[in-house]
Amino acid sequence: HQRSYGDLSNDELDGVCDFLHQRVSSREKAALQQLQVCFQAFQSVAFPTYASCCDHADQERSSQLKSLLVAYFEKQPVLDETSVGAEHGADHLQDVQFQQWEQQIQGDVRHFLSIRQDEKFSGRAVARIFHGIGSPCYPAQIYGRDRRFWRKYLHFDFYKIMRLATGEIVHWK
Repeated sequence: HQRSYGDLSNDELDGVCDFLHQRVSSREKAALQQLQVCFQAFQSVAFPTYASCCDHADQERSSQLKSLLVAYFEKQPVLDETSVGAEHGADHLQDVQFQQWEQQIQGDVRHFLSIRQDEKFSGRAVARIFHGIGSPCYPAQIYGRDRRFWRKYLHFDFYKIMRLATGEIVHWK
């Protein structure tokens, strides 16, 4: 018996959607953890200023960076319990900061929508602009010119901004 897309019950569709969402979320967290590890590797061998490294090459730092990069590319991304605990603490701090900025972000979304009334935006599109992520519909060359909004809320979670912007768009209409 072969099943097609239309054969799935609502519960089966919900199960598939939940599975895919969890899969994408876990992959996203693993990729973010990899980026943080890479950033920490570069930061650990970086000089405080350009002037302190321009005269000579530091072979010790160079070999340390090489070994960190080799270890980075050979290791599979794993979310261990210590990183999950630290991530939870950082998430709580970011939630508190986000709550403090929530009204400001809402006001900026409303201001952005009022300036560009002739265009249609989704919450994701506004969040992309607030994070400075260009797209074919909203290119960086055009939207990046307005520095009031472009990359303004990089320090906040993309999905929280997206949900907040979606709510403001619904209220706006």
